[in-house]
Amino acid sequence: MRVLVTGANGYIGRKLISAATSRGYKIVAASRRPVDHVDHWLEFDMSRVEELSVPGELQVIYHLAANVNPVVDKYSDEARSVESLIKLAREKSAKLVFASSQAADQDASTRYGQIKWKLEKLVAEGGGVVARIGQVYGGAPEGLFGLLIRIVNRFPVLPYFLPSPKVNPIHIDDCVEGLLRIGESENSSLPMYKLGSAEQISFNVFLMSIARDRLRVFRVFVPVPTLLVRALCIIVGPRIADVTGLSRLNSLFRLKPMESVHDLDRLDLRLRKLSSGMNKSGFASRRYLLEEGAALLTYILKEFPSMSLVRRYAKAVESLKDGRPLYMRRYLKRFPSMIALFDRPIADKGAAQDLKELSYRIDIATLIAEASPQGGKRFLLLGYEYGLLNSLSSMTGVLMSELFWRIIRLLQSLKLLNFKMTESHE
Repeated sequence: MRVLVTGANGYIGRKLISAATSRGYKIVAASRRPVDHVDHWLEFDMSRVEELSVPGELQVIYHLAANVNPVVDKYSDEARSVESLIKLAREKSAKLVFASSQAADQDASTRYGQIKWKLEKLVAEGGGVVARIGQVYGGAPEGLFGLLIRIVNRFPVLPYFLPSPKVNPIHIDDCVEGLLRIGESENSSLPMYKLGSAEQISFNVFLMSIARDRLRVFRVFVPVPTLLVRALCIIVGPRIADVTGLSRLNSLFRLKPMESVHDLDRLDLRLRKLSSGMNKSGFASRRYLLEEGAALLTYILKEFPSMSLVRRYAKAVESLKDGRPLYMRRYLKRFPSMIALFDRPIADKGAAQDLKELSYRIDIATLIAEASPQGGKRFLLLGYEYGLLNSLSSMTGVLMSELFWRIIRLLQSLKLLNFKMTESHE
């Protein structure tokens, strides 16, 4: 397949080209600056659009280029760009996919949102497909996501908006995958797809996730009424509000809910969780492995293990189990003794697959612990002197603990208690 990508040097454009190339696509890159390692480069500047001439065939045109300057209204330039791409799509019998925004609305508080809404109408009238995209995050700190990272990184105190605006975030890799599937889809009757989380997420939670999962920093959040931001926008006027970013912030408060669940189903696209996607790698597998190792080793050693043991566990799972964590529930990581609820022998044929996997992981953790000085103290009682009374006391404690967990497991098997071991982090 041969595709044209405008805005090829942009935040989404570079990722889309990389993903499309790995699929075996041939890429025609359209941008103001040359792009390396593509089939063909085409100079593309929306301020001086001319007749586009692309040699060879095209199956899909991805229009990602956009004016993000909040001060300059360039609707006429963007409209001419869209019209030229519609004409090119007709000449090549190609599908035009236009990347829009959740902010697109006839009554949007920013020029950006109003322009996107007008361009959506042009694309629909020209037979193209609109991809309305939620808050993109992850990957390189660029675009609005990059701005938010810089703000969270710089200021120790941040606003906690009341009431909180809602966003439909989507990781950049999931966004690119969705765009590629739209281009590959044979269903030409849908004029619009919505790409974003199926459930709206509080913007406050989004900022907290940047601090906790991306930057690993602690931030204090102070309540700020959204009415205060709206009042400031009115007081300073539209131009200053645009320059200072107040209008962009105010636009968050007026975002309409984006119903994306049906479009995600049509594309068979499953989005990763925010806490996982916020990691620089796009996944939190390594962090979850370390947390898993700390919990299992604490369960075995009855004390918190050294970080060298935890890292050794993570390396063992990465080599033996492809690095896939169990995604244990938070209460098991916080209270590792509760792992006894799910500790079953591997030979137990009636055990669920995740319980069998847990048994394997416990065995891995046990072998690592036994081969360490910390494990020697625990299993061989090295450095301890035990008399008869202490020995009897320890044996009684072990028996009582085993009896307690057997009773809890029995109650759980009778459905009187409902503890779950794993959760999804996709």
